Amino acid sequence: MAELSPQQQKRVEGIANLVKEFLDARFEHAIRINPNIAHVYSDLSWQQMVTLKQLLSDTKAFGPVRYFVCDILSSDDEQKKRALFSPTDQNSIMNEIINLADERAETTRGILNIRNIRTFYRALDPSLEQIVELIQTWIWWDLPDAADMFAFEQEYQRILKLAKQPLSTKIIDYYRKTMKWSSEKELTKKDILEYEVQKLSKIVQNIGERIAEEPGYKMILKRDKLPSETLEEMVLRLGKHINNLRKIREMKEIPDEIKAMYGKTLNITPQDVTKDLIIQSEQASISQLEEKIKDILNLGRALGEPYNYKKAKFQQLEKRLRQLKSMLFPSKTEEPAALSAS
Repeated sequence: MAELSPQQQKRVEGIANLVKEFLDARFEHAIRINPNIAHVYSDLSWQQMVTLKQLLSDTKAFGPVRYFVCDILSSDDEQKKRALFSPTDQNSIMNEIINLADERAETTRGILNIRNIRTFYRALDPSLEQIVELIQTWIWWDLPDAADMFAFEQEYQRILKLAKQPLSTKIIDYYRKTMKWSSEKELTKKDILEYEVQKLSKIVQNIGERIAEEPGYKMILKRDKLPSETLEEMVLRLGKHINNLRKIREMKEIPDEIKAMYGKTLNITPQDVTKDLIIQSEQASISQLEEKIKDILNLGRALGEPYNYKKAKFQQLEKRLRQLKSMLFPSKTEEPAALSAS
């Protein structure tokens, strides 16, 4: 295996760290469903991350030239990236991430048939094989987004650096060649920044399209820890809402002061507050508190509402892209022109 440059090592670590972040979030969800698998995750995920880093540090041949996988994944070479993620391409990395089941009995007498992480854990405990397969599948699902999110950060920092530094002859020559810019036409910093921002926009677009097409079973379901509140405090609040519900149900008419209080809670005028709306509000509060109390009893902490973790990260990228455009092009009302096919 060829030695990595410091920049390539940074790419390997950056992509792997994002995959691990997604993996951790997925396993938090899995452990909430099946706490019995919690004990295997630390060792298993560490081994999988080592394997992934080895893959990212490897090379693939495209014609007579070999390219590092980490370089391809952090580049804008869509053709090579499609090859890596195509199950049928000769340069596919799928089988290097997911150890496919192989039931052939190719064992040497007296020696266990251990060829990969999957068969290693099967030898320890056959029930662990599916956990290995699940984690490897998660990595396969998340690697494209992790790679593009790392590429976003890489491109974002490049743009900030370009915006601050003066353009040298070397930089201008590089972009004139890269952008196929006519030697007879002046190339300005604004032209270069628009070119790089368009590449950044394309990365965000690619991530957004994948997330929009992602089926529900591939979603990363995340629930964040809520601000600290003791079980006793929650039980007292629950009792208060139950008592409020009982009192409201017993009332024939709702006093104006109570309508005003619930009007603020429901964000409507007191005149629009009805007995049914108050009952629905109290029932919702009781239901939410009951769920939080269950979380504390089962998990030791209260958790917020479920959300799509990857989509939330994508929305953060969209926001940063908008802010960057506003900073670089404050008077510009239109998006930078799309890159030509050439």
